[in-house]
Amino acid sequence: MSFNISCVYDDERIFHSVKTGVPSLWKPETGRPSTGLLKNPKGCSVDRDGDRENPEIIDSFIQRFGQNNVLALIWLIVLECRQEGARVVPEPIIDPSPNPYHALLLGAGKKQLESGKLKVLTNAAKIIMLNVIAN
Repeated sequence: MSFNISCVYDDERIFHSVKTGVPSLWKPETGRPSTGLLKNPKGCSVDRDGDRENPEIIDSFIQRFGQNNVLALIWLIVLECRQEGARVVPEPIIDPSPNPYHALLLGAGKKQLESGKLKVLTNAAKIIMLNVIAN
């Protein structure tokens, strides 16, 4: 299936970055993100896979945020989000740096995901580590 900028399909993957220097968003003792990673009152900013392979997706995050500023990427399948009552809404960015893959991960009926959904989704997230945490 080819990328459709205005329609999000169940089998798409969505990605979110874990920034370095924000210890409250990553639990080094478990090697997993905290629920705060997906918590945002305006909706959580994510990138859709857009029929891209992981290396291209990783490179796009590194180009935007810098190699040393991204600890990891997490990803979820859209269907997993929808099964928890979350919505993935396309919101392509036009200016200043175009990003046709940008979307928002939203709660049902409101912007921010509810705490129970945050926990389920962060536990379901798959992780691509990009940097190692120094102790």
